[in-house]
Amino acid sequence: MIPTSVLAIGAVIGLLWLFSRAAAAQQQSDSAIAPPADPSTESAVLVMAAAIAQAEGFNVPNTQPARLHNPGDLTDPDTGQLRTFSNDADGYAALYNQVRLMLTGQSRIYTLDMSLAQVAVIYTGNDNPAGWARTVANALGVSTSTTLGQIAAAAQMGAIS
Repeated sequence: MIPTSVLAIGAVIGLLWLFSRAAAAQQQSDSAIAPPADPSTESAVLVMAAAIAQAEGFNVPNTQPARLHNPGDLTDPDTGQLRTFSNDADGYAALYNQVRLMLTGQSRIYTLDMSLAQVAVIYTGNDNPAGWARTVANALGVSTSTTLGQIAAAAQMGAIS
């Protein structure tokens, strides 16, 4: 017969493993590579990526995003660990890709019907999502209730550049 304490430890380890897999599934970055979008959407990608970099504190010296050359504070979708890039240009390329996936409906995490407030909860891991959403919304000239689909449509009309 297996002692109760061994069963309890096994149960705790199993629950921790399940929790870690669920947390990894909730990461804010996709692993797919998005093809270039049309020029108007690309313009919105650049504006939104710059806003996300600001919201993540990339422009503040010695912050984690700045040290890791990771303006989007992106995590590895497989490990959940923050990604480190060789330089800022590589970090921005990854962020542009993530935002492109978000604005073209190709993201496996974010859907076009999600508002910036909803995106913020996932993107930030619920760490000050309201502040993050306000920063991004203000840069885009929209409200936090604006959906990714609405941002993409506004970009198509040239309203976001």
